Amino acid sequence: MKSSISLPFLCIVLLLSCSKSNTSSDRSLSGYTLDRLLSEGGSHYDVAAYLYRNPEFLQNTPRSFRDGGRLSYETSADGCFRVYSMELPGCYPDIENILQYGPSKYEPVLLLDELEDKGRVWEIGMNDSASKKIYLPVSFQHFCCGGEYLSACIRSFSIIYDETGFSIQQEPLFKTKSGKLLDSIEVDWDDDCGERSSNNVFRIALDNPENTREVYIQIIDAATGEALDKAIVYRWDGSFFNYAGIIPKRIENFSE
Repeated sequence: MKSSISLPFLCIVLLLSCSKSNTSSDRSLSGYTLDRLLSEGGSHYDVAAYLYRNPEFLQNTPRSFRDGGRLSYETSADGCFRVYSMELPGCYPDIENILQYGPSKYEPVLLLDELEDKGRVWEIGMNDSASKKIYLPVSFQHFCCGGEYLSACIRSFSIIYDETGFSIQQEPLFKTKSGKLLDSIEVDWDDDCGERSSNNVFRIALDNPENTREVYIQIIDAATGEALDKAIVYRWDGSFFNYAGIIPKRIENFSE
């Protein structure tokens, strides 16, 4: 079903319709670089406005950027879809995501994401063997305020174009053991906050982000909250990622 509003990953998706004289920020961006904007405490609205005015940023920058600071971004293998994740100050902290999409014959478009807490996007898988191109962003969220709680999530959607422009369409492609179709899978666990930056806490991995055929979901012990050395496999059959059983596996990195 086509949707540009009530997505679990995209709680409210708004097409950024600001212009050079009408932005969501009072900040004048003339002469600014993105680094300067971030160093001076620019908001995610400022960053969105900057990207809107500089659509070439999608094509003229590396596919992946993680500096441990406020902003990181990941780009799909086709170079058309990118998610910018901004960390907002606070106890949890909160993450705001900005989506950018630019197929070759269109100027890149921004979608401003008012995110329900699903976290920073660390990898974007892609599958284009179906009738449409599917994007599979993997996100990670940590909560270390009065308790230790971590969450990883993978989502499945396509980006479509019609007379209203670009929009996000949920794609329920994960078929569970019982046959239920899901457009997202989330895994939650308790852990030591000291592991928040360690690669071994992400718990969801792809076999190949450029052409994803298998998705691995770490199994968590419900009683202890600890990760077990086994994972559920969802395998692509040309139409769905079907539940394919449980294998011995401990997820150590994003892609396996």
